[in-house]
Amino acid sequence: MHSCTTVLYTTMGMKSPKSLSDKELQRYSNKRNIPQNQSYFADTMLLAYIIKQDKPKQQKNDHGQPLQAIYFNNTNPYPISWSINCRANPRTFRLRWNSLGELDSFPPRGNCPPDSLLSQDSLRTYLHPVFENTRGLDAKNDYTIYVIYNRLFNRGSRHLISAIQENASLTNGKAQIIYVNTDRIFGEVDFENE
Repeated sequence: MHSCTTVLYTTMGMKSPKSLSDKELQRYSNKRNIPQNQSYFADTMLLAYIIKQDKPKQQKNDHGQPLQAIYFNNTNPYPISWSINCRANPRTFRLRWNSLGELDSFPPRGNCPPDSLLSQDSLRTYLHPVFENTRGLDAKNDYTIYVIYNRLFNRGSRHLISAIQENASLTNGKAQIIYVNTDRIFGEVDFENE
């Protein structure tokens, strides 16, 4: 890793990419206070699925972002709201997920227009439980929120998780949050040569 990259990673609260083992995934999930029965990791094939879609390059790039909040309701297979890190307002090396009041209501406005590249069923195909007691992905709530997080964007993950938990509290229990770690995907991407 180049020295400039190291400075950028440190300043932004990032860590070098690493594919986490099962025990490391469990430890990181616990560190973030993620309920064990809501903790998943994304299969590395999720990125391949996104890349293969016949959609514009920018749309695929948006779906490959390391930090995301994807909101689905139980009547629509595609997202109704979506926020990604590259469209969050950066301030003093911290992403502001609600700088324009995006998360003041439920469902939130989000910072990225929802699209039809990734349905909820397609996303679920690539998710695996981090813990043995993780519940199934059967949607019994009116809304399901997928929080895409990772160790790579350590500080950003912490802030995203907190912002989405606060937003979900506006539903009085009508939304379930599924936390999806993507370190196995980013551990396989060579950022220096991309």
